[in-house]
Amino acid sequence: MTDLLFDLDLVRTAMDGPPRVTQAALAQVTGLNQSAISNILKGSRRVKVEEADLIYSFLGISRTPSVQMVPVIGLASAGNWKEAIIAPPGGMMPVPSKAAGRKAFAVEVKGDSMDRIIPDGGFAIVDPEQTQLFNDKVYLIQNEEHDAQVKLYRSNPARFEPVSSNELHKTIYLGEQVVRVIGRVVWQGAPL
Repeated sequence: MTDLLFDLDLVRTAMDGPPRVTQAALAQVTGLNQSAISNILKGSRRVKVEEADLIYSFLGISRTPSVQMVPVIGLASAGNWKEAIIAPPGGMMPVPSKAAGRKAFAVEVKGDSMDRIIPDGGFAIVDPEQTQLFNDKVYLIQNEEHDAQVKLYRSNPARFEPVSSNELHKTIYLGEQVVRVIGRVVWQGAPL
């Protein structure tokens, strides 16, 4: 059994050694009785965070987080040009580890010009270290007035276009407007 907190298969493999580690040794390290350790190893008892940390440390298992937290910094449009609201931090959002760089941030997407990819009210995780344009990738872009939008980049001809069920949204052709790429959208999530 594997979950975000405790990888039972990894623990069993580490216990098989070498050197072999007994349930009694784990019980002594964690302060639990051997029956509790037995239930953990059968997958019939949940493991507390501090217990998992003690077991991993004792077995020499390095803990790689399965998620990283990125700050939610404001809003971005998925419609007409609209000023991105850089507000005081709006909390944190989890994303899979290694999906985004260390400077990544989240913006809430407002509007329907990208609703086939990111629904109105969904979140875009933006990596500002990824500004090179690649065909069929989504970017957070900004115009000269510092208004920001989320759009899909297409290379031939070079343009940012909506991916929408609403046909009223227009494509932005490079050269017709000055556009700065803030970063590539590397993950998206919607409120539950």
